[in-house]
Amino acid sequence: MRNLTQLFGMAEQLKKLESNFMKNNLKKRYGSIANFIVQKQEELKLKNIVLSDELGFKSPNMVSMIRNGKCKLPLVSIKKTAQVLGVELEELYAFYLEEYEPDHFEIYQSLYGK
Repeated sequence: MRNLTQLFGMAEQLKKLESNFMKNNLKKRYGSIANFIVQKQEELKLKNIVLSDELGFKSPNMVSMIRNGKCKLPLVSIKKTAQVLGVELEELYAFYLEEYEPDHFEIYQSLYGK
């Protein structure tokens, strides 16, 4: 039984390391949330109007403003954005905090060790 418990513990540690690697890579790969949106849209061939509808925005202009860095991606749309653009919610949320709310990101890191 002890070996099984150790094995599960090691699996959890590996999962955390992999998750941290992905978070770091997201920031390194895209640099900013604006670039992330631009590149994922291109990759998925999503027009602003389609992404806008998927995220529940009233106007495709909102997507344009996020892409151009003129406004933040709304926090309330993080979950749906992660789903639509095919990334883990946790990594997008950490990216969001790091870019838009650095003080909160520090707290997040200290609480979750990420």
